[in-house]
Amino acid sequence: MTPTVTVHLHLWSSSRARLLTERERVVLGLVACGFDNDEIARMEGVSLSTIRSQLHSVMGKLNCRNRTQLVMVALLAGLIDVDTVVGQWKRHAPEVFEEAAI
Repeated sequence: MTPTVTVHLHLWSSSRARLLTERERVVLGLVACGFDNDEIARMEGVSLSTIRSQLHSVMGKLNCRNRTQLVMVALLAGLIDVDTVVGQWKRHAPEVFEEAAI
């Protein structure tokens, strides 16, 4: 990445990161793990409509049109990191890692 793009992305992520609530950050991390809305609702103990609403809010705040773009923007902007995503994944889907160890 060129220095200009890096600086621009850093400034953008700093201002956008402040817009996300803690709940929105959790949902964003679980989306990055690849969980669908139903799975996230069950894991978080909330309704599907709550997850849809939170995801819609995150996508609006980060100006993203779909989940793939959302995860890429969040990773590139430093709003989430791979270690955090893996930690959430291990906590919510440990069987994936148990199967990989076999």
